Amino acid sequence: MLGPSRAWLEENASSPTLVTYLGVTPHDDYRPIDRYGRKRFSSRDLLDRYLNNIYYDDFWVKNMVEQYKRLGLYEDTVFVIYGDHGEAFGEHGVYHHDGAIWEEGLRVPLIVHDPKRFEGGERVEGPAHHLDIAPTIVDMLGYKVVDGEYPGRTLLDLPKDRTLFFGCRPDLLSAARIEEQQKYIYHYGNQQDEYYDLKRDPLEENNLIGKVGKRELNRLRSEVLAWHAEATAAYPKSGRS
Repeated sequence: MLGPSRAWLEENASSPTLVTYLGVTPHDDYRPIDRYGRKRFSSRDLLDRYLNNIYYDDFWVKNMVEQYKRLGLYEDTVFVIYGDHGEAFGEHGVYHHDGAIWEEGLRVPLIVHDPKRFEGGERVEGPAHHLDIAPTIVDMLGYKVVDGEYPGRTLLDLPKDRTLFFGCRPDLLSAARIEEQQKYIYHYGNQQDEYYDLKRDPLEENNLIGKVGKRELNRLRSEVLAWHAEATAAYPKSGRS
């Protein structure tokens, strides 16, 4: 766990501060950690190691929150807990996260915890995106962005008719478009396009691309390619989509 020291937190307790923690224990290659014991989550060794490392992460998130309580900072802190990507374990012939454009790669935990709000908990129906995190923080703190705007939307007021786009590293491997529960995947010529109804088929087992008309398919493909070109132009030095 990477983050500020206890002394630093105490010194800056009275001023607005952004603190970031990075937990990497569930990252490839899921090295065994037994500080809090281990459980038998799966008979598949790779998956079992991954799930046990997430189990470890649960403890350090708890420990972090308890630290803020001990320092008297808990009530004045907004916690945003999220994963940067999911992991694939062969569901669509891919392992780890490079190339995992399916839901096992895209869906991540996203929890916004404010001790002064959301009594009893609330659930955003979505769809939501990592781009929404910064606008949500700005909104919750009562700030406004001037002379520009964030590309995302606040989670407190998400539009229902929203289209989200996703890129998959390495660059030019695949990209996806999701509108409501309809998902289109383009693989840049590497394999057949895919189309899923996520409401009826959340595990993406039934590719419906054969039922998509030619005009509709061209529209979906054009939108994905246009988004990718725009995203690539915005980050010309990154080499990734």
